[in-house]
Amino acid sequence: QAANVRRAKAISAIQRALAARHTPLRVWLTLPVSSRGLTSVGVAAVQSMLAAHVQLAGVNAMAMDFGTDESAPGAMIGTVERSLDATQAQVASLWRRAGLPSSAASAWGHVGVTVMLGVNDTPVEQLTTADAQTLAGFVNRHGIPRLSVWSLNRDSACGGAFARTGIVSNTCSGVLQKPLQFTQIFGNLKGTRTASGDNGS
Repeated sequence: QAANVRRAKAISAIQRALAARHTPLRVWLTLPVSSRGLTSVGVAAVQSMLAAHVQLAGVNAMAMDFGTDESAPGAMIGTVERSLDATQAQVASLWRRAGLPSSAASAWGHVGVTVMLGVNDTPVEQLTTADAQTLAGFVNRHGIPRLSVWSLNRDSACGGAFARTGIVSNTCSGVLQKPLQFTQIFGNLKGTRTASGDNGS
């Protein structure tokens, strides 16, 4: 708890200093979740930030590696969506208790999600390309402003001419897919900025 308080005070001071120079700093907390949302440790981290008056953009839920007690084979997307529903409810409550404007709809604007492509560390947990399509729809419906993946270097099938599935690897997904298929699916989401090679983005 003491470390949470020190970190929150430091971030608040940096954010105020940058705001005075008209250089806003957006702060997201990336935190692990279960199907029931943020852990007690995650909730405490958010509370510390809000208590220190950090202008918190949101909570980025690490919706991955839930563990064997959380997911059944073929049910990964359901677990991801339950974790986001629970996180959204917690965010709404935390913002409200901190005296900040909050509603069920606006809380989604403070929720992000990071998923692990393909086979997670627990092999029964596999995010497929079909799951990615479903998640993209979920993100669009709720207006979730941030979606990230772990990780781009895994966005390809394992093996050569014959894809190998069920593999946990740092360089491939372990599920059936085309090269960069996850990227193409999530790349179709509506964004606020477009990267350009002209400006180095």
